[in-house]
Amino acid sequence: MRESVTKARLVDGKTTISLGLSNTAPKPLDAIILLEWVGPDDKRHDFARRATPVAPGDSSLDIALPLSDKFDPLLERLLYEIQPGDRNYTSFLPAKGALSFANIADYAFALNAE
Repeated sequence: MRESVTKARLVDGKTTISLGLSNTAPKPLDAIILLEWVGPDDKRHDFARRATPVAPGDSSLDIALPLSDKFDPLLERLLYEIQPGDRNYTSFLPAKGALSFANIADYAFALNAE
């Protein structure tokens, strides 16, 4: 997982995660990717799960994961977990972490009128 190039962007008005991936193996590896939006109370607001091959070298994968209007997006965190797929379950160690929405989205801002 390449956190420095992972971004949230708007696609057709909905948040999509462009997940930066890196595969040092000489062949594609099957991976299971779980993404979750969680709030400050650690409650899950939405999630996406995708099984996909990851090409050798650096790549990116777009996964739609819209933010809910019910929660303040500036407080949301993206939890990620990447695990090996069934066919290559010993090929790499699982990776997990968290990224703040405000740090991965160029369009994250708040306006206050006083």
